[in-house]
Amino acid sequence: MEQQVGKSCLKDQTCVCVPNSLDTGFWKPFDKHALRKQYALPKNRRVLAFVAADPRIKAKGMDLLLDALELLPDPDNYLLLIAGKEEGLEKIRDKGFSIKHFGYIADQEKMNEFYAMADILVNPSLYETFGLVNIEAMACRTPVIAFSVCAMEEIIADTGW
Repeated sequence: MEQQVGKSCLKDQTCVCVPNSLDTGFWKPFDKHALRKQYALPKNRRVLAFVAADPRIKAKGMDLLLDALELLPDPDNYLLLIAGKEEGLEKIRDKGFSIKHFGYIADQEKMNEFYAMADILVNPSLYETFGLVNIEAMACRTPVIAFSVCAMEEIIADTGW
């Protein structure tokens, strides 16, 4: 974001970068296998996670996620965990892709578990003010795939793609 400010009409102004933080005493990895057993997830599938409070918002990238899922060589090898509203998920269900919907998760402990049981968090968002979802997932040792928008490159760095 500091680079974007340097290219903007504010380039001659003083810019101080203040990193955001996360309580890594709270957000932490869990035993994936134990969590998957607790939530009755199949053992033989790769687990992808997607979070969007409202997946119908175009900027959250649900359509891009669906396009990407259709490119997987063997979709039966994957399970998509989804946190957020139910509306907008029909497209994924209509394609026959396996999903487990958790609804909107307000409890941070449950959200920590959600991230920790996934092999990867897919964030196809086209716009993120900061990307808190990404750093929460990474604190749970779940790598992230996201577009290079806003601060994503700075946040994800070497812990995802």
